[in-house]
Amino acid sequence: MKSSRGVWRSDQVMGTAHNSVLSAAGADNLKTYGENSAGVSNSLRMVAGLYFSQNDFTKAEPILLRAVKIDETIYGHDGPMAVINLTMLCSVYDRWAKPARAAPCQAHILSILEKQYGPDNPILVSTLTSEAQALRSLGRNEEAAKTEQRIKTIQATAMNQN
Repeated sequence: MKSSRGVWRSDQVMGTAHNSVLSAAGADNLKTYGENSAGVSNSLRMVAGLYFSQNDFTKAEPILLRAVKIDETIYGHDGPMAVINLTMLCSVYDRWAKPARAAPCQAHILSILEKQYGPDNPILVSTLTSEAQALRSLGRNEEAAKTEQRIKTIQATAMNQN
């Protein structure tokens, strides 16, 4: 496809091609593995990733919500494998500037990671940072400040252990 300047834009051409391929792969996985399979969930994430890369969040969100629902069916609401699609969904909300959706999404990821790694593990810092940003965007400054203090504590503890 050509941009407004008449230059070919490979991202637009590849986006269309990738969308067709990913949709076909998703249909094959659905047919082969069934509606609530990891294969379908992975295919949905790939299609949503394409929409995410194009900043088409209105298309990415429902696809990721379906993938998260499949993951929760397979792995449980707090299953560690559910974090992959849930993280991408939170990223959609962050980039889409939807803090009211991002904050509970980040809190869900945080609860899963805390169960898996403990409440003071440095792996939590990224999720806590995103959660604090969403809370600040919602005007929940006290909660954000507590979350930011928790980040500092985790980071300080990790630095002292090294």
